[in-house]
Amino acid sequence: MKSKIVLDKLIQKQYKIAFAESMTGGRVVSQLIQHPGASEVVELGLVTYSNKMKEELLEVTPHIIKLHGVVSNAVSMIMAENVALKGYASIGVGITGSAGPTAEEGSQVGEVWVCIYKGGKHNSYHFQFGNLERSVIIEKTCEAVYSLLDKLI
Repeated sequence: MKSKIVLDKLIQKQYKIAFAESMTGGRVVSQLIQHPGASEVVELGLVTYSNKMKEELLEVTPHIIKLHGVVSNAVSMIMAENVALKGYASIGVGITGSAGPTAEEGSQVGEVWVCIYKGGKHNSYHFQFGNLERSVIIEKTCEAVYSLLDKLI
């Protein structure tokens, strides 16, 4: 399982990680914490599903959401950086997207933005998984995040 590989790398490099998830609803961090040893690296996991919580907990301003849309690179970047800072983590992961059956304004079902904030750098990724079932889009997003983390760590 890719999450176990990522966990082993995090432990080996003594990195701490924090997650800010929206459309994945905590699924990404839950895959990591199912493995023994996760407590050595996981600092914080936030599910900021509503715009209000993105604003209050991660300092994503209403202006940014209005300007770019909640499903955007700009929002995922702020989520990733601020969850890393709040969690005192080496790596922050921000995930926002539309899992359906309807899309957020300005996006399409299956559209996902992921940002991995590491070493002061934003690594942003855009996915369009298409009009699939909600559970499939969420699972594909989880797989993508762990593949990206595997490459970046």
